[in-house]
Amino acid sequence: MGYVLLVASPFSAFSQALKEWPGFVLEQQYGDNQACYEYKTMGITEKGELIIAALSHSIGKSSSNHRFWLWTINKEGKRIREVEVKASQADEKVPSYSDIKGLTILENGDVLLVVDFMPSRPSVVVVTKDGKQVLTKEIAGLERSISISKLIPTKDGNYLLIGYEDQELDLFAMKIDGTGKILWKKKWDMGKEEMFVDGLATEDSGFILVGNSGDLGKILMGGPLKVSVGKYTAHGDLITEKTFQGRYGSVARISGGSYVIAYDKSNSLSQDVWVKAFDVTLKELWQTQLIAEEQGIAHFTLAAVPSGGLLAVGWKAAWPYAARMDKKGNRLWTFQGEPVKGDGVLKRHIVSRNDEFFMADTVYPQSVDSSGKPHLCKKVRLMKLTVK
Repeated sequence: MGYVLLVASPFSAFSQALKEWPGFVLEQQYGDNQACYEYKTMGITEKGELIIAALSHSIGKSSSNHRFWLWTINKEGKRIREVEVKASQADEKVPSYSDIKGLTILENGDVLLVVDFMPSRPSVVVVTKDGKQVLTKEIAGLERSISISKLIPTKDGNYLLIGYEDQELDLFAMKIDGTGKILWKKKWDMGKEEMFVDGLATEDSGFILVGNSGDLGKILMGGPLKVSVGKYTAHGDLITEKTFQGRYGSVARISGGSYVIAYDKSNSLSQDVWVKAFDVTLKELWQTQLIAEEQGIAHFTLAAVPSGGLLAVGWKAAWPYAARMDKKGNRLWTFQGEPVKGDGVLKRHIVSRNDEFFMADTVYPQSVDSSGKPHLCKKVRLMKLTVK
């Protein structure tokens, strides 16, 4: 599974801009005028089909009639299967505060999700490849509530959940098996407010985890914050760590074994986005400034390209922006689309298989109700690129 970014992008100007991206293949939107739909997360199967997790709710009533969906999307962008995910067989809808925290596709084609049906109380859900929900189990043994930012499949067939402990805002990680049993859990207090924001499993069965530390309430309004990049053992012991000024943080592993991090050095409402590379011991190899803008707080995400190097996608102020970089950080091409008006955008998810890259987000196309009154009805959008 490739690495990912997620973004909420408004209005259709971005759609037109996407068609001008190098390697653009298709764009497809999913939803209807009877409900609003929000993208949550996705994965890609061995056959190249996508599994997208989405939330629907009543139009104009964001707290009403919440329902979770798993959609199977074929290579042509057609939705070929829809399965509803429930808190229990008796429930027709999920609570309004529910959220899907992560998704991974198992070797047998089943889908494992981590879902908060209750605030900060994650459950493991398994849906078979033929659409049967066969497991819904709250993770037991948590003394305090936690917030999960990512689900990371481990090399031994288990799963690492990273985020932070709610009460004290400390770094938190726990390893679970496929039934939700906790194998180990740990927290780290760095003396500030901290949270893990991204991570990946390493070839030696350990992990690279990216965290933010500082006043996390200021992460959108400016720092100062610090980014930490740590190498951990399979049991969660910290081996070595690098810290530097910045916020956010997306990590990918590129050909040759290097790790690349995209982060924002700015501690204000401006953007100063850099990409930094490390070897397997976290020795810094190179760093490249990606963009610098007086305004803009958008998160960038990276995905490795099989032929070498990486793809960086995000926002340059109000402009959608992408850069294809080689393994030394040199730009091979960049793309900047037309500016998009609307509310702030933070993330977009990307998954990839071979040279095909899929991006998904939430869009706000305008539609009209039965009386002819216009309204904004959110839909899920999928985009496909081929990157050489």
